[in-house]
Amino acid sequence: MSLYKSRLTNLIFLSIILLIPFLEFISFNSGTINERTDLRVNYLTLKRLFFLYIIILLIVNFLYISISSYFKSDLFYLTIFISFIYWLIFQYNSIKKIFKIKVLEEFDAYDGHISFLLIFFFILIFYFFFYRKKILFVNILIFIYLLINFVYLLSDILIFKNKNIFQINSNYINYEIKLNNTKKNNIYLIIIDAMPQIKVADRVLKTQSEEFITKLNSINFKYYEETKSLYGNTFLTIGSLFNLNPLELKDNKLPPSDISNLSYPKLIFPTLLRENNVSNLEYNLEKNGYEIKWIGSHFANCHGYNRKYCIEELEGNNIIFNYEILSFLKKTPFQPMIHNFFNIINSNFEEKIIYSSNNSLSKLINFLSTQESIKKPSFIFVHHLVSHWPYLVDSECSYERHIGKTNKLGIKKAFECNKKLILKFAEMINEKDNNSVVIIQSDHNWELSYVNSKKYGERNNIINILKLNDFCKDINISKLTNINTVKLALYCATHTDPTKLKFYEN
Repeated sequence: MSLYKSRLTNLIFLSIILLIPFLEFISFNSGTINERTDLRVNYLTLKRLFFLYIIILLIVNFLYISISSYFKSDLFYLTIFISFIYWLIFQYNSIKKIFKIKVLEEFDAYDGHISFLLIFFFILIFYFFFYRKKILFVNILIFIYLLINFVYLLSDILIFKNKNIFQINSNYINYEIKLNNTKKNNIYLIIIDAMPQIKVADRVLKTQSEEFITKLNSINFKYYEETKSLYGNTFLTIGSLFNLNPLELKDNKLPPSDISNLSYPKLIFPTLLRENNVSNLEYNLEKNGYEIKWIGSHFANCHGYNRKYCIEELEGNNIIFNYEILSFLKKTPFQPMIHNFFNIINSNFEEKIIYSSNNSLSKLINFLSTQESIKKPSFIFVHHLVSHWPYLVDSECSYERHIGKTNKLGIKKAFECNKKLILKFAEMINEKDNNSVVIIQSDHNWELSYVNSKKYGERNNIINILKLNDFCKDINISKLTNINTVKLALYCATHTDPTKLKFYEN
């Protein structure tokens, strides 16, 4: 009986320790808010990580129970030994920092293999000097350290993390736009993340886009060359689009990119699309009877933020091969080892996980192709990341990996792919929903704008392609900001006189 109780106690402790890497992952990603963040913790993240935790829990507990009968008097030492090994495996991010040392930089490509060997070496040391010799004091120290680590991470997530930055002021009030409520056409807002302006891209990449623009014009899509966004990153740009206004600052002297300077930090993308955070665009769409749908990417999607915006036919239920688990496994040396193995056999699981997730415009095209007619009135928001690093496409939109944030070949092929997808979508809309209003914009300029803004364009230079409906076919506009384009779309789609629209001036 005492052996059973001892086993149970140790299993409970082991189950708690198994949570530590998950808590570290959640703590880090929930506290990182900038345009470089590649994952935001949400409902979908937690659901998938919980599934992975259950798998690890079952495997480790099964192994523990299987071998514990051989360590009847040493269960505490066995528990500490297994816990320490597990914790050490997830220290890959710390261990691989040694490859940033100049002498070891040439081994950086093999950091996963070398880190695995180092971890194995540490395990052997621990086995011979701490477990085999059964130094009680050392084992107790490890026990206390792991337990404190767990308590700290849990309290950090539940009490301290993002306590201030996500606290919205209760005095935020949505403003109503007076729209005609008798006729309503569908609206499509397509954000092509990091796609550069066409003239600059043709000059830098030596591409030819005259035919692309001519074809767009022939099917009533107009390209506005000199459009700018208010901001140079995804969070603020899409946030301002949905708020139909610049984001309100606490202190105008501070840069707008400083999120802590925002009066309403929850009203940035993608947080603003949570069910309890209603932006001005959502408020006016819902007030006028529009159904809102959202096709996202690995970065942000309806599953994790607002499930009522999901298109049921596009829901992905893969709980094993997904971006959350891939990101989590990057904390171990196994992910780069597996990555290298797939490269050797000329395969790559990133194709399924990242590329497929980021190719949101293709998802919309495939969805539209299965529909006889599009439900009205609908507002469909698409965040498409094919042109954002990592560059994972060739010019025909098949998977092809290009390393580096400023890899011009990767950027060029993504640029050519996006033009094909835009044309395919435009032709399909003309066939399926020809009286809809369509906006195709980038949220910010490409990565090259960081290298040299004079040569490659300012960070807030964006593409802007617009298709209006019959009601607005005679409207003459020479220039549009990104926010004004969305406002115009609302007026035209609801058959409201656009001459009453007050444009925001940059």
